[in-house]
Amino acid sequence: MTRSELQLWLDQEKVAGSAYDLDGRSIEYTYTLRHLSDDRWAVFYTERSQEMNYRVFESEHLACVEILYDLLRDHTACVAAKQ
Repeated sequence: MTRSELQLWLDQEKVAGSAYDLDGRSIEYTYTLRHLSDDRWAVFYTERSQEMNYRVFESEHLACVEILYDLLRDHTACVAAKQ
């Protein structure tokens, strides 16, 4: 899975766009996917300007699967889109 494929899936499933960022920015109260300079990938949640639950992956695919799992686990990401 790539970022583009993940974005398509998130759009189809109507996951709230405010719940995530796939471009690596640390936006308050979002799950973030960041491409690191050493060609690894990070996934984390930003809260109160802190990068929480920071995890690093060796491939884009693994990072995309992880952020997808995070978003599906967080019912507010899906509930917000259905309101």
